[in-house]
Amino acid sequence: MNTCDSRSLNEQKENEINIEDEEFRECLPGDAISNIMMYQTFDEIAKCAGLNSSWRNATSGVKSICIKIGRHGKEKLKFAISRFFGLRNIHIKCWREVDPELVFQLLQRNPGIRNLTITGCFTFLQNALEPLDKRNALHLEELILDSCYFSCLNDVIDLLENKSSLRVLHLNDNRAHDDCENWRHLIPVSKESSLASRVGKLHNLEDLTIRNWDLSQIDARAMFSGLKRLRKLSLKGINDSTLLEIASFCGRTLQTFELAGDGRTYGWVTLNGVRNLLRICAGITTLDISSVPGTGNGAMHVRDICKTGKNLKELTVDAAIWNPFIQRSFSYSQKEEIMVATAMKDGVGLCVLSRCGS
Repeated sequence: MNTCDSRSLNEQKENEINIEDEEFRECLPGDAISNIMMYQTFDEIAKCAGLNSSWRNATSGVKSICIKIGRHGKEKLKFAISRFFGLRNIHIKCWREVDPELVFQLLQRNPGIRNLTITGCFTFLQNALEPLDKRNALHLEELILDSCYFSCLNDVIDLLENKSSLRVLHLNDNRAHDDCENWRHLIPVSKESSLASRVGKLHNLEDLTIRNWDLSQIDARAMFSGLKRLRKLSLKGINDSTLLEIASFCGRTLQTFELAGDGRTYGWVTLNGVRNLLRICAGITTLDISSVPGTGNGAMHVRDICKTGKNLKELTVDAAIWNPFIQRSFSYSQKEEIMVATAMKDGVGLCVLSRCGS
């Protein structure tokens, strides 16, 4: 092949690419491609970016990504760091240990982030969330951290500073090394801790979940008195006394309440405590007390709860709400049918979980 033939072939390819670019822009104007990418997985977005320059440029406008950290987790994070600069929603699912420095770089390159979720694998974050500290990420609206390790409780406190736009905060089953004897212990949140007051300054908070933290000595007034918009609350690590104190500050706004507890550590939240909650928080429509055991006939317990909750529409309990030594001749299915029928009389939909949570 001579030089002229080679040039003509190259010119033909360039013309074909230019035609493809023009057709691409005509078919997918504006932000259409970004909207399409919202429904694609991270791997699919990466494949699209590798097709040609048009797709590469189009995918650079993606606003939301969900990265699964598995075998090729580092490569995925490095790709995200190199390609995305205007992300609003970042979800990192950790199936393996994640490199904190790469997470740090990803957050640093996306200062306008609105929603951040990191879940799974008890990932040690170290300094990964520093780009969100104090005066950064002021427009953050949703923060969900599930099974993450922190160096100390102050890392969490600093993270929540100046986050007045935050509407959703979930801190699930996290650990802090310096605040516990070992990683397995829950983070103790004493009355002297500034975590309560820091959360209490999140005045736009509507959805709060704090599970598997030691909240038995929490300063309820500092944490909840300023949360005037709180609609949904999920807690684990409290007892009757703490529950009653919290209810006194959330009575007017609370609509959904999920409760879990560990009697071996804190003392069970009892059914009496649940009834007191419903008397104070009369606006609760959805209640999950699947961790609260009963002392007698489950149907009677369900009836008492339904009658106490004036606006209750949905109730979730565990099979253990019916004491196993009461009416032993009844099967599980019979007890469930009786409890469901009892709840229906008061217009409440009942979900009964088995002992294994199914």
